[in-house]
Amino acid sequence: SKKPYVPAMEIYLSNDGETNGPIPFKHSLWAFGTAAFLPDGTLLSTFTANLEEFPGSVGDPATLTWWNAPERAEVLAAIRKDPQPIGPTMARYLAWMKDLPRVAWERGYGTPDKPAQLVYMGYPGAWDYMWDHWHLMYFTGECPYEHRGKDIRSYS
Repeated sequence: SKKPYVPAMEIYLSNDGETNGPIPFKHSLWAFGTAAFLPDGTLLSTFTANLEEFPGSVGDPATLTWWNAPERAEVLAAIRKDPQPIGPTMARYLAWMKDLPRVAWERGYGTPDKPAQLVYMGYPGAWDYMWDHWHLMYFTGECPYEHRGKDIRSYS
């Protein structure tokens, strides 16, 4: 007999990135952070990193002017402190994401035969997804949330 359909369990990855321009490769992702949540809102884990600039990239003049406003000085200093090499950092980020279903299972969420799926969340979703997905694919060749994502702005 057929087993009843059981929808996939989900882990929501709420992501935010800070950049020096509007597009990857030409500009740099300076910093990002991701918080993993269970559907009931329980925080599962977090990952943050400040990154070195992408080799050969340039800052967008309008974006740099925005960042250099006095009211952003403290944030700018924080996201440029101790930048890490991009490639190894993205590899650690990928490993962190791949481990989330196991962490969720240990906390009683998901099933061994159907582990929780990762779902990307952003505000705005398209902007942050573009940066996150591009860096994962360029530096690691894979993206564990594939094309599953939601734009938080759409729900507000």
